[in-house]
Amino acid sequence: MENLTPPLFVMGGFAEDALLHHCLTRQRKDLDLLVEREGLHLCIRQLESLGVASLEVDLADSVGNPLCLRSQPPAPAVDVWVCKRQVNARYSLELPGELPGKPSDSGRFRLLLPPDTFEMPPTDIDGISIHVVSPLALYLLRETSARTRSKADGGTRDREICAALKQAFLGRYRQEQLEPQLASL
Repeated sequence: MENLTPPLFVMGGFAEDALLHHCLTRQRKDLDLLVEREGLHLCIRQLESLGVASLEVDLADSVGNPLCLRSQPPAPAVDVWVCKRQVNARYSLELPGELPGKPSDSGRFRLLLPPDTFEMPPTDIDGISIHVVSPLALYLLRETSARTRSKADGGTRDREICAALKQAFLGRYRQEQLEPQLASL
């Protein structure tokens, strides 16, 4: 992936390991990528060139546009999440689930990601250069996970990662800037 142009942007556990540790800290079940809707077809072609030939829509919006594509075995486990650029230079990402206390007709909600989501310079993981989404975008995704996903540990792992990202990269942000902007759909 390190030689692809334009680059593919990694989010989730791989991105957190890359930014915080520059190595894998544990086995990961999949690789999560984030792509703008306009770049989805190119992303699919790039993944096909890497041997990820079978991607199926796992989540779609009300008119059938893909929101998440998932690779199928025997390909490596890859999830491609699709975001949309907003007028205010932010990005919106639709995720499955419901916000606490706010029922959703669609079973989805929207998270706004910051303008710098795709502006992080490359970093490395185990000596391999990769592009990851910005620390603020990672933080907002992880904080959203802590608030919305039912977890046996009460979101402890999510909170620990948020604290590490905040300490390493987000010290200049006020707390209100670190609050996810979420809306039921």
